[in-house]
Amino acid sequence: MALANLHLKGLYDTTVEILSLLTPASLVQEVDPQIIETRDRYVETENPGQRSSLENELDSTSKEVARLRSELQLLRDKNRSLESALHETQRALSERDLKFQRLQEEHRDLEGNYNQLRRRAEERSSELRSLENFLTKTDRWSGAQVVQTLKDLNSEILQFSAAASESFSMDRRRDLAVEDKTHAIERVKARLGPSMSRCLAARDHSLDPTILQIALQSSASQCICDALSSFCVGFPAKFDSLLTKIYLHMHSQEPQATAARWRALTHSHIRSLTPTIDEHAKKDMVDKTLVEASNILAVSGYGQVQDIVEDLKSRYLDQIRSIAEAAYRIAVVVREGTMSTDFQVTFIEHSRTFSSDRMDNVYEGYGSSRGTVLCTTELGLRCFTQRGTDARSRADDGFVVDRLDVLKPKVVLESVLQALDPDLL
Repeated sequence: MALANLHLKGLYDTTVEILSLLTPASLVQEVDPQIIETRDRYVETENPGQRSSLENELDSTSKEVARLRSELQLLRDKNRSLESALHETQRALSERDLKFQRLQEEHRDLEGNYNQLRRRAEERSSELRSLENFLTKTDRWSGAQVVQTLKDLNSEILQFSAAASESFSMDRRRDLAVEDKTHAIERVKARLGPSMSRCLAARDHSLDPTILQIALQSSASQCICDALSSFCVGFPAKFDSLLTKIYLHMHSQEPQATAARWRALTHSHIRSLTPTIDEHAKKDMVDKTLVEASNILAVSGYGQVQDIVEDLKSRYLDQIRSIAEAAYRIAVVVREGTMSTDFQVTFIEHSRTFSSDRMDNVYEGYGSSRGTVLCTTELGLRCFTQRGTDARSRADDGFVVDRLDVLKPKVVLESVLQALDPDLL
């Protein structure tokens, strides 16, 4: 019996020692007194009934220990699983943080690249807009509209000339002072030629004002043509001549659109920088038209030049202003609104040989269409267009330019004077 007790006591001590290693301290402290009490009572008792009860109690306690050990193992497994999950989560979070940092860096790089590309795109867009301005061939007016506007201008000049010649031809002729008459004759001779000057001075226009009308019509047309021949109407002649030379050279060396756009921008900025140039240009055309018409009327015997100027102002100033405004409108359109070609108003000087290829005879069918030009009564229009813009279209000295008379100027031949009065020639 004593040996069995010692064996049981050893088993107990071993169980307690194992529990102490595997079980939390609080659990050992809770179970240990009960086991100790059961052990002591088992060792001390010798009653078989009591020993059986103690053995049952010890067996129950051992099962509880086994259950707690199993739970402990489950908790440890779960703890290891949670620790593993925690480590995995921490690793995933670290990787995510690193990935987030890389994404932030990539975002900053992409944002920098985007800003750089956007600046480049804006610069390129600005360049393209600038190039578009220089390369476009879109015209504000069509060629037909320009031609019709010039025809309307010719019609206005004709109406003014007819009214003025009819009005002054009914006035009594007055003799001029020799000096004034000589100056007027020289002026008319320089602009309309000696034949017209002699005819105006010798002929009695009260009977037939046709020659007087033709002279006034030609003089007004020439004044308008002189103004429209400049690069910018109303600009000082010295600078205007330089700009004209630059443009003519550019037109022969650069593509049509480039030269035309340069002309348009230059002309537009000149007008913007000199706001009064429009009115100055119109006034200049009006004044020159009045003076030249007065010289013709003075040579024809209708008073002093200055008196005639005032008389014309009182009668026809509105008509002459309308002519000047129409002419200036054409000047702006052909310089700022025409990109596909280059328009030039044409006027045939006196004493030139008639050519049906370049001009029309006003009195076609009323005699020969050969001979010398007396004067031009209606302005014409010629366009200059580059044949192409590639290297094959260039000659050694620049682009090949085609010339086309879209509206021929109308002229009167000297043979008309002979038909009207053979003694005048």
